[in-house]
Amino acid sequence: MRSGALREAIEVNEPPVKIGENRAGEPIYSPATWRDLFAEVIVRRGTEFVDKHGDQKRSRVLYRFRCRREDVDDVDETRKIRFEGDEYDITAVLPDYEDRQYIVLECNVIDG
Repeated sequence: MRSGALREAIEVNEPPVKIGENRAGEPIYSPATWRDLFAEVIVRRGTEFVDKHGDQKRSRVLYRFRCRREDVDDVDETRKIRFEGDEYDITAVLPDYEDRQYIVLECNVIDG
């Protein structure tokens, strides 16, 4: 791996935790930060499509976050990543066979 490749600060969050209820009795959830770490961010591919009724345009972009194995050894698909104000769903946790000391987190950006 190139020197300085792990330079992007990302936040790995646990699934949202119920912290209370509002006046209407609806639950209020808050993500709990599990770990802050550095990663190499790679944009793999993106697609845009319109739903079958033609009224909403959606996009899907696949990102890869390459992290040190010891930082994310017990991460799974239930967690989310926050990077530069956007939230990402983890779709796969992949070993990096090129260099066994890293793990690749494959993610999709969450449309907001």
